[in-house]
Amino acid sequence: MTHPTIRQWLTPAGFAAAVPDLAEFPLPAISHALAMLRGTAVPVLDAPHAQGGPDTVYLVTPGHVLLVDAVRDHDPHGGRYVRLPAPLGGSAVGVPVPVVDTDTLLATLRGGVANCYLFPPGDAAHHEGSAHRAIGALAGAAAMARAALAGDPSQDLTVILPALGYALEDLSAVADGLTPYCGDYADQAEARLATITALLADCAAMARRAHGDVAARLGRDHTLADLRLTEVLLRPEPAHGGNDNGSDGGGWVWHATGHLTDTRTGPGACHATIVTTQPHPSMDAAIDAVREVARGAGASRPDPGAPATLLRLWTPNHPPVAGWAEELAAHAARLRLRLPTPLTATEADASEDAAPTACPA
Repeated sequence: MTHPTIRQWLTPAGFAAAVPDLAEFPLPAISHALAMLRGTAVPVLDAPHAQGGPDTVYLVTPGHVLLVDAVRDHDPHGGRYVRLPAPLGGSAVGVPVPVVDTDTLLATLRGGVANCYLFPPGDAAHHEGSAHRAIGALAGAAAMARAALAGDPSQDLTVILPALGYALEDLSAVADGLTPYCGDYADQAEARLATITALLADCAAMARRAHGDVAARLGRDHTLADLRLTEVLLRPEPAHGGNDNGSDGGGWVWHATGHLTDTRTGPGACHATIVTTQPHPSMDAAIDAVREVARGAGASRPDPGAPATLLRLWTPNHPPVAGWAEELAAHAARLRLRLPTPLTATEADASEDAAPTACPA
């Protein structure tokens, strides 16, 4: 793979001139909207390119924009993906990233994302430091909310908790928008921000779950399932129909299964399973796919004090490859998941009889 070339570094004013359709929106708002539209890693914005020339895309951060040559990447799910080198793709390694078109981005911006970045008349939207003022305003609003909650005895949790969930999702998007360029300056910043992003999204789901608990106690609905993501199971297979050890150069793709357990007991308690129907190019992409569906069901992770979600490999048809265990441990540390306890020889023999069935391709 040929590494893409950074063709141009654009200031906010330069980007507004290059993409007039987005000129009315400040870069922090555009970066936030792109983070909300992400499917994996960091999304990029489509850019015009010459007939027969390389793909070019805009990589948007809250303070500047890079015009980058990108290599088109095969995507089994449809849509357009390109591959960027680290750290431009928001990862420690080169990963495929989704390309967002201008019309899709405009629809997200006009859906209300940009409203939180509007400033008083006469205050230039692209003024240096506007992102800092926005974060300062956010911190001030949080302080005011704390003071109001402390002094108001008539709190309606059925209003406060859902709103808190949306606020946490927005914070997760803000943290996600920082990853494209933080890796240039600190080796650990990117991984730590990825952890913060994941935890904030999980906290949003937990706020909604707390709202469900409150509503149930008020007698509104005692039949709702109360699911927790208790296990994520990863299964590899050779990419593009390669051989059984991946040595033909095709590499590996990944399926994932997620087990959701209902914390209710007695009649009505249930168990749900999430199974990926398409292979994913990496372990983290498969894990993220399961976690995203689980979050949609309000079941991102166990409650504090309960055992963390179990993350494990299942390789019944292919011998484990060197490096998989280390990669799995890295993902478990990043997402605050737990790994299985090593089995004794007797336990390992017994577990083979209880292995799960294969996930559908």
